Amino acid sequence: MKTTVEINDALLEEIKDLAHREGCSMKSLLEEGLHEVLRSRSRVRPYIWRDASVPGALTAEAANMTWQEILDLSRGDRL
Repeated sequence: MKTTVEINDALLEEIKDLAHREGCSMKSLLEEGLHEVLRSRSRVRPYIWRDASVPGALTAEAANMTWQEILDLSRGDRL
């Protein structure tokens, strides 16, 4: 299918230069680029947890501990 697309002049020159260096067509480079964009945007993105931390919630003692040390501290004498 044929279509018309407006491309920034500087970008078009880069595409032409790359196509010439690699011995391929501009069409193939453009198709490859568009396929890559479609692949990258269709990948499942991991869920990003919102920051639910509470400022000042840690004691000065716990502020420099690892998670394991904090967990051990929270268990107290139950170990």
